Amino acid sequence: MQSTSLMGLCVHDNNQTREKFQSDLPRQSSEQEASLPEPSKLQAATATLGHGASSSRFPYEGHIEFDEPVKDLLEEARCSWSFDVMQLQSASKGQALTALALTFFKDMGLVEALHLHPGKLKNFLGHMERGYINNPYHNSIHTALVLQSLHMLMTHGKVLASFDEASQPLILLTSYIAAIIHDFGHMGVNNNFLIHSMDELALLHNDHSPNENHHLAAAFKVLFHPRCNFMEQLPPEVVRLIRKLVISMVLKTDMSLHFATISSFKSLIRSRRFMEDGKVLPDAVDLVLQMLLKAADLTHTTIASSHHLCWVARLEEEMFRQGDREQRVGMPISPLMDRSQPGMSASQVGFFELVIIPLYEGLTYAFEDVNVMLNAAKDNHRLWVQGNQSVIAQQVAQLRASIPPTTHWSP
Repeated sequence: MQSTSLMGLCVHDNNQTREKFQSDLPRQSSEQEASLPEPSKLQAATATLGHGASSSRFPYEGHIEFDEPVKDLLEEARCSWSFDVMQLQSASKGQALTALALTFFKDMGLVEALHLHPGKLKNFLGHMERGYINNPYHNSIHTALVLQSLHMLMTHGKVLASFDEASQPLILLTSYIAAIIHDFGHMGVNNNFLIHSMDELALLHNDHSPNENHHLAAAFKVLFHPRCNFMEQLPPEVVRLIRKLVISMVLKTDMSLHFATISSFKSLIRSRRFMEDGKVLPDAVDLVLQMLLKAADLTHTTIASSHHLCWVARLEEEMFRQGDREQRVGMPISPLMDRSQPGMSASQVGFFELVIIPLYEGLTYAFEDVNVMLNAAKDNHRLWVQGNQSVIAQQVAQLRASIPPTTHWSP
């Protein structure tokens, strides 16, 4: 491979490339090709990692049609910096992630431009959506919001236009995949819990970002399943580069790496290695994409205050449930996770000032149209600084009380 940059790769639509790619694929027997795998086969592919998808069939290859209320919400999702993803989740009967992904893939012409397999794309999205556990916060709804926010950054934030035009379809595909899989199979506990309890994920990944490594490994096992590999027509070197970038992006969502990533990005945008003639230079692509996913991952801090408080309540409840589990197994209860004490909602002022505002300031310095997110984050910061804290705490507590119990795994 001559280049490790998307800028240097060109997708050729010719028989020679397709034949070369097909020759690199492992051979399957006619019996394997003719029949669907048994449910346990796909489970086993991720169960070897400890946790994973539990989907049992492939019902997504046909046409997927959404009714008018869903279509109206999807139209709003195309242009909203404060999208109500909960409403879409309800209207789509639990398919917000699939609905948004199919919409964006279609709007941006990725299926045609990159010769993606539409049926296998639907299979992949269906398995992703069903493989997310219904944690209060780290669930498929959060992932749908992250995807929608990343799409807004690329389009209305005009970040996509800052990339070389020839590479833009691959940049988008890479970013969408990273958003869709970034919390896949999340168990509702943080990395410290996994490490200190010597969970199998921590053992498997040698205590290095066990959650993020698991999301990647489990999701890629699904993606490269023969019935879900919608990228099968792309040249192998392109697939390898997309995978490399996605891995880099998702690993940097580990909050223990947050400040180092922000520092690296600020150094980059002040250097000559960032842009030339208004276009992101090849060596800067990786870090820019990491920052975009981080910004999208924290987008609940940049939406309308009523939606923001809903997500704060969900995150606080998920953290309390980890504290409950720590107490049951005799571990020290982690900070802000003791249900009998003030939770993370009591520390939002510091969180905004140390984490959120600097993140969006850095991104806005590089891409000025992202200032919409920065201004919204400042509005929510003012809510925590100037609002009636007892009233806000009561609102958060009421929202937490309405969150259903987590299913699909047993503490």
